[in-house]
Amino acid sequence: MPVVLYLYVMHLRHPSIKYRQPHLMVFTGFCCTFYCLGMPLTHVWSESIPAIVHVLVVFVCPSLATLSFLLGVSAVIVLHKITQLLVLHPSFSPDTIHQLMRYRWLLYPHVQRPTVVVASLVVTLPYFFITLSCPGILVAPTTAILRSPIYLSLSVVSLAEVSIVCVAATAISKHLEPVMDNFHLRQTYQKSIRIAGLLVGLSSLHLILDRLAGVSIAPNYFVRQILKSLAAHYIVYFHIYLPVRQLAKTDHAHRRRIVARSSVGNSLAHQLERYLDTHEGFDTFLAFCKLDFRTEELLAWQCIQAFKQDEIDNAAADRVLALCLAPHAPLASPSLTPLYGSDLVHRLAMRKTRDADIVGTAPPATFFDEYQSALLHFLATEFFPRFQTQSPAWQMYSRRRLSLEGLEKVLTMVTTKQASSTHPLPPREVSSLPQPPRGEETPSLPGRINVDAWDSIHPTSERS
Repeated sequence: MPVVLYLYVMHLRHPSIKYRQPHLMVFTGFCCTFYCLGMPLTHVWSESIPAIVHVLVVFVCPSLATLSFLLGVSAVIVLHKITQLLVLHPSFSPDTIHQLMRYRWLLYPHVQRPTVVVASLVVTLPYFFITLSCPGILVAPTTAILRSPIYLSLSVVSLAEVSIVCVAATAISKHLEPVMDNFHLRQTYQKSIRIAGLLVGLSSLHLILDRLAGVSIAPNYFVRQILKSLAAHYIVYFHIYLPVRQLAKTDHAHRRRIVARSSVGNSLAHQLERYLDTHEGFDTFLAFCKLDFRTEELLAWQCIQAFKQDEIDNAAADRVLALCLAPHAPLASPSLTPLYGSDLVHRLAMRKTRDADIVGTAPPATFFDEYQSALLHFLATEFFPRFQTQSPAWQMYSRRRLSLEGLEKVLTMVTTKQASSTHPLPPREVSSLPQPPRGEETPSLPGRINVDAWDSIHPTSERS
């Protein structure tokens, strides 16, 4: 857990992490890690460790973790709602906009920090009053509080706080719209809450049976502690480990795409190349091309991509020529292969005649780039415009891409406004560019981010 938490902290600005309110999630992960590492120690050395340490580790830490988790979920929902407001402004009612005006302060770190401090004091008050009813218990060894009757009260308070947070976080996460949920956060929140809540509930049931009903189940195996530790591990797994693993996967895929990407200048071709690099982009576009019984160009493009990503040698180049550029190749393009095939075959044959000890004969990774760019331009011209207007998969991809741009825009505006509140910017100069006549508005395109809507949402306090 500490290693994963360290990697998470070192990559807070990565796209798979920065939209999850990482500073609050780091605090949650720290509390879970401190609990999982400290709880066994308080039981192993229960004769020498004071009871106050046990109370802080076993009861206060889980409450603080759930509190920061709830605040993080709330901030993520507000972030996505404001992004949805900027991207799809006409779809919001005035009441919804006023609600965002009230909750917008949750996005500011300088407001989140005192909120966490004040709320932490509130959730620790019940433990303080319960321990006051038994004077001297906090300075006694941990074994004393384990046998004390107030231990059941402390456990019930902890269960109540965790249950309230689980219910509240589940209800809040339902407000995350699927069209804006690029990282499947709604499913992640609900799954982690269900599993962690079930484990904590079983732990509390075991305690009630042990203390009230006198039914001891595996008393020598620390069942309650193991169940609660598993709950903390699941929170770290879903919200710390999985983003770090996604970070490693995306970085590896990005490095491979840098090698494999062809040089494209056309805007449509660039959009198509980005779409084909996505997880489901190639399959959906291939299915669309099959409707016209014209898949040779797309499969040839994929063949060259595979050539760039695998080990490059003469045998791999010969396979590409045999599949894509020979006169009767299975992936030969009727319009492009006659233009490029003979030239590439000749160039590869010339490379093979060179002295391998001096310059080498294996072709470079960019050997087929010119032909691949021609394939991509052909696909972008002949198929991609119709695909953009007819395919639901492209519409979903466009909405998710716009939502990511909107999330980045909101985070940038939060940072800018927080900095400007400390260091005011000079007055903005009037632009010399021609402005549209009064009464004429610039047409709003679908998916255009309405940046001016941010300024219309006034803060509810001077701090924000």
